[in-house]
Amino acid sequence: MSLTSTLKSKMGGFPVVFIGYELEDDALDIYQSSSSLREAAKALLRVVESETSRPASIVRYDDAKGQTHKYVCCFADLSGRTYSTKEIDSIPVPTEFFRVPKRVKTRGRLERKFSSSAMVNSYGADGKTRVDAGALIGELPASFSEDPTSPASPES
Repeated sequence: MSLTSTLKSKMGGFPVVFIGYELEDDALDIYQSSSSLREAAKALLRVVESETSRPASIVRYDDAKGQTHKYVCCFADLSGRTYSTKEIDSIPVPTEFFRVPKRVKTRGRLERKFSSSAMVNSYGADGKTRVDAGALIGELPASFSEDPTSPASPES
């Protein structure tokens, strides 16, 4: 069993709305000096956060075909709040985040997604996790709708 599947089976997942770039399969490899996926994720996130001057996260989820996808994200909401497609599309992306593909191995365009069960990695400058049930990693504008009756957007 791989380190990734071991972590996944022990930790479960969160429903997550996220915005980011899909990482290439080997994107974490250059940051992995040991067998620690956590340390590789921390190193990659340090690069992204130094480029953007904002908190970032790595979101990992399995699609309907059972394939695992990893995204480096400028926004991840683990609160369980539901979003309409229009709301997800209106979440602003920091201009600096568009430079991330020049520093980190990504594929494709920026995506806005929902997963009913995803793993999230994010760490503060102190090395402690920012991830907790209900966490918001990134920023919503103050004027953003807080209507809890909005329909969820299953864009996965």
